[in-house]
Amino acid sequence: MGIGELLDASFALYRRNLLLLMAITAVVQVPFAVLNFVIFQLLGVGADLDAAGAGGPFSTLGSPGGTLTATQSTALKSLTIYSVLILVVQMFVVLPLSLAAMSRAVSDRYLDRPVTVGGSYAAAIRRGGPLLGAILLLILIAAGLTVAMVVAVVAAVLAGPVGVVIAIPAVIAYLVGLVMLSVRSTLFAQAIVVEGVGSLTGLRRSWRLTRGAFWRTLAILLVVFILQSVVGAVIQIPIGLLISGLGQTVQQLIGQTLGAITSVVVSPLSLIALTLVYYDLRIRKEAFDIEMLAASL
Repeated sequence: MGIGELLDASFALYRRNLLLLMAITAVVQVPFAVLNFVIFQLLGVGADLDAAGAGGPFSTLGSPGGTLTATQSTALKSLTIYSVLILVVQMFVVLPLSLAAMSRAVSDRYLDRPVTVGGSYAAAIRRGGPLLGAILLLILIAAGLTVAMVVAVVAAVLAGPVGVVIAIPAVIAYLVGLVMLSVRSTLFAQAIVVEGVGSLTGLRRSWRLTRGAFWRTLAILLVVFILQSVVGAVIQIPIGLLISGLGQTVQQLIGQTLGAITSVVVSPLSLIALTLVYYDLRIRKEAFDIEMLAASL
């Protein structure tokens, strides 16, 4: 399929299975939103932000010297702890489960197999370990690239004005490396869930499948990202403006509710598109359609 055909197929599959896909997404996203709000409350982030000022600890710096006041420092500390905890849960629990369950469901629907919410999450639990391992590997690689870039930039700065010649290419190479890593590894979840391979093998499979299809895969990811961002903005921005004058706790409650609704409605589309890209590349490179036809005879 071309890019337009692939996106059309993604929307068609999304429409035909909307309630099922929303239910699968909600199983993870709704509890995550509740947990998010509970942690926000337990850490007292809302009260700290309200005490620091209506705009939170970043609206104004309390002292004439431009340093944080004691109240703002407390708010900043609680907000940082809250953000780190949520990020850890999202990266190492929500993301693997969502990727695995949705990849299995979309794959089964694409191959015209029966799909249930329970079956999708049973597969997610079975493949959760390899997915988590692949995510950790990607984080380590990205961290390594970041450290290398920082070292290069610091060395360039210490070298004086001439170091700009080193710093700028180092930053550009870093950004290019991150984009390359993101695009070439973007099908690892599908490979791990569908083919039952391990973490490293799944990443290698994604890298091989996307060889020669970098720009096409990048274009699809960008289109889906833009669509998701627009839909999310349409849902969240107007309500966000309406509640901007309320207390931080109320804003957080409404924000988490909107975030969960947006995720349930919008996030399946990207995983549908990626799964169709996965099968499309397998058909192009491995004659997967002929393999499936032979298996059905």
